[in-house]
Amino acid sequence: VTTAANVASVNVSVEQTMGAPNVTVTLYTIPHSVTVDTIDIGQLTQIGQATVAAPVNAALTSVNVPITGAVADTIGTDLVVEVSTDDGSVDGTAFYIGSTTSAQTHTSFISSTSCGISDPTPTADIGYPEMHIIQAVNVTD
Repeated sequence: VTTAANVASVNVSVEQTMGAPNVTVTLYTIPHSVTVDTIDIGQLTQIGQATVAAPVNAALTSVNVPITGAVADTIGTDLVVEVSTDDGSVDGTAFYIGSTTSAQTHTSFISSTSCGISDPTPTADIGYPEMHIIQAVNVTD
């Protein structure tokens, strides 16, 4: 994308859900100069956020999250899409993001304070080199 991009929604792939956990999508921009194999959270600028309920007891599907956010300078900044969910230990829900072993267009990252991964870390660095997270960002002009 070489002109301003307005995000209208994000399709998040779902490997499996237990119950109907809430899924939050947060959009950020990050300077293009930040190396692609890292996410320096200090460089992130939030541009949008939305929460939806994931499909109930679903497997191998996706959920569309309507969300707005504008990337005014697509040359100098990149888009970062964060997908998060609440800790389901209280209400018995769970969300497992969908992934594939097919080639990816950008490194997939994961973080989880309860798993001891406080900073976004490439999935390959935690022993899952073939875990490529599936998301589709839907933009308008």
